[in-house]
Amino acid sequence: MIKIDDNTRMIITDDAGNEKEVAILLTFESKDLGKQYVIFCDPDDDQQVYVCAYDDEGNLMDVEDEKELEYAQEVWEAFQDDSEEED
Repeated sequence: MIKIDDNTRMIITDDAGNEKEVAILLTFESKDLGKQYVIFCDPDDDQQVYVCAYDDEGNLMDVEDEKELEYAQEVWEAFQDDSEEED
């Protein structure tokens, strides 16, 4: 189970204009890729996590590049391993 802190929430808007509150699990930057990323989940279904890139204005962008997805997965797995060691 993923620990979700009430202070780590954001509102996302889908293409249809519907707003959804999600829980931010991790933010990180890749200097090599020149992008910032956020990993988040629906607090009602913390089994599925999502990753998006974001710009300085907070606009989210889908991550579709396989290299970026692999990088994000590696960062997420390392974060989870570190979190488990702290418990």
